[in-house]
Amino acid sequence: MTLLLLLACVGPDTDDTAAGFDGNFVLTDANNYGYTSALDVTTQEVQLAHDVTFDWSGLTTDLLGHAMDPATDVDLVWMVQFPNLSEADVVAAILTDSLLQLDVGPYVQFDNDPADTTTALLSEFVFPPDNVIQPETDFVDGSGTWLVRATSGASTNRMLAFARPTETSENHTFVLGSDAAALDFDADLQSLTPFAFYGEPATYTADWSTLATHANGNDIVLNSLDQLMIARYDGMTLDDIEADFINVDRIASDLYTADVYDVVDYKADLSLATNSAGEAFSGFGGGALWLVALRCTACANPAPPFLTVVQVGAEFTP
Repeated sequence: MTLLLLLACVGPDTDDTAAGFDGNFVLTDANNYGYTSALDVTTQEVQLAHDVTFDWSGLTTDLLGHAMDPATDVDLVWMVQFPNLSEADVVAAILTDSLLQLDVGPYVQFDNDPADTTTALLSEFVFPPDNVIQPETDFVDGSGTWLVRATSGASTNRMLAFARPTETSENHTFVLGSDAAALDFDADLQSLTPFAFYGEPATYTADWSTLATHANGNDIVLNSLDQLMIARYDGMTLDDIEADFINVDRIASDLYTADVYDVVDYKADLSLATNSAGEAFSGFGGGALWLVALRCTACANPAPPFLTVVQVGAEFTP
């Protein structure tokens, strides 16, 4: 399961034309949606100081409930140590996007290349060029909290679980299956200040430099926002989107994304975003329901830190 953007200003009155609106959206917290999320992560006890086998052959459904092939969709399996955080602390930090580099101890990975492997020994996990975990000395009782992650690419979480080395366990195999963790969202897209206006300017730009608050209520880290998402939903209401919010990108009728990690001053032209056909975003279109969001693709929680509603050419109807 892990893990949008934008618009913040008041457009023209609904009986005006776009003549008074230059297409520059300035982002404010009032336009942002809100959400709560819950993450249930299982813990498996394994024999301490042992070269444990990790088995993800049964990982056929990921954290968000999407079907997957464990042999080809898992690119990396990670073992991450948190020396001073409990399992509950780690879960809470994932949900609030508040994990810090100083929280992380040694971490290693198994690179599933060629993509046909579904098991690996702990001793086969490395962090290039030569960091390894020595099971006899590192994987012991009291060594902290160990999080196991299966990812597509380097950052898209497919599944999570905790491994707990104990003196009493005789288990030598850690199974990362489809039931290892479950993530749920409750999103509110109806309490925000939406954008509804008539007419369209020739171009659109977005400015999120003054955005201060994450959708979860915490302070937002602007330099963590690395992807702009613009999504159109035909024949859907906000109720429909809220009901399947975990799939907010998948249920869109059309989806445009852009890498905005390196944009200057947290401002971008919306035409940077392209859809699956390679077409650049050129306008919202009258009468359609749109969501615009800023995402953090490297964050463990896939919920967008910012997301708002845009509707052009009609009175706003939720």
